[in-house]
This record gives sequence, structure tokens and C-alpha cells, in this order.
Amino acid sequence: MLGISGLVVLAVGEYGGELELLVETSESVTGCPRCGVVAVAHGRREHLVRDIPSAGRPVLLVWRKRLWRCAEPACPQRTRSVHLIKRRQYVR
Repeated sequence: MLGISGLVVLAVGEYGGELELLVETSESVTGCPRCGVVAVAHGRREHLVRDIPSAGRPVLLVWRKRLWRCAEPACPQRTRSVHLIKRRQYVR
């Protein structure tokens, strides 16, 4: 639906003329970028992402972003999340 690999749409609704999509990352296994040990899921955090209008309505993505924790106690990497959507640069 979104065309963004790694995101799953959980719900779609319209609230106050705004199209709202609840999405979450779909990966179930990932490695630590520092030591390579398989990371452990460590909950999710919601991020709000405003997107370009669709059919004349503003779009809001409510992104339930997965947090990961390295399972290796000696690794300096604590928690991290995966960045699938790049922040747009605006010029005024």
C-alpha cells in the first residue's frame, strides 16, 4: 500500500479530514551493527510522520518503530532502531 519495504499497514482511518495510517516495521530478526550478535526485540516506540496529501487529504503515518537491544553484554551498542524513512530536506 505504501511501497516502503519493511513496513506493514495495520489500520487506516480518517480523522478530522486527515488520513491516518498505523504502520509498523516487519523485521523479526536483525543483527547488532557493532558486534554482529543477533539483537533482541526491546519494544516499540511511536513516531508521527507527516506525508504528502493523498486525494486532497493530509496524511499522517503513526509508525510503531521496533527497538532492538544487543544481546552481547560487552558490546557498547545499547538500543537502536532501524531507519526506513529518510527525513526530507526543506528549502525555504
